[in-house]
Amino acid sequence: MIGKNIKHDSSSTHVTGKSIFVDDRPLTRGEVFVGLVTSPVAKGDLISINSLEAKKHPNCLGIWTSDNLTAKKWGAIIHEQPILVENKIGYMDEVICIFATNDMQKIDEIKSLFSFEINEHEPIFSIDEAEHKNEIIYEAAKPFVQGDFNTAFKDSPHSLPEELEKFHRPP
Repeated sequence: MIGKNIKHDSSSTHVTGKSIFVDDRPLTRGEVFVGLVTSPVAKGDLISINSLEAKKHPNCLGIWTSDNLTAKKWGAIIHEQPILVENKIGYMDEVICIFATNDMQKIDEIKSLFSFEINEHEPIFSIDEAEHKNEIIYEAAKPFVQGDFNTAFKDSPHSLPEELEKFHRPP
């Protein structure tokens, strides 16, 4: 509500230290934990994943790569972000694969048993460099359309007097 200070429902427990977070809760019997195995390089081609030693670990319950996914990408507006690396590594610590374990204390140990064959590339550090190398995504977002904007705006009881400037990207 405009002009009113509305207290967040968990603000008092946060500031008093009484909030209960996931890590504060006791473990349940049979609980399974997920470990993320991430890229050791900022940019490159993933050639292969060696998970043989991890599979042999007595606490490793399963390993999943992009091959196990039916949907490979996600994104709020443009579905271009890999869920797990398929073949192109785009940033340092991008998730390559995940594994399940029945012992949270073994996550780092199991993670260390993975190795990768990667053809490393020079990372890109700026938008100018990405544009120069033609490695930037230009995608026109699909507009959200519902109802009659002009009538709703004209009949609105509240409006802002400022002007908005449209940002235009080159095609």
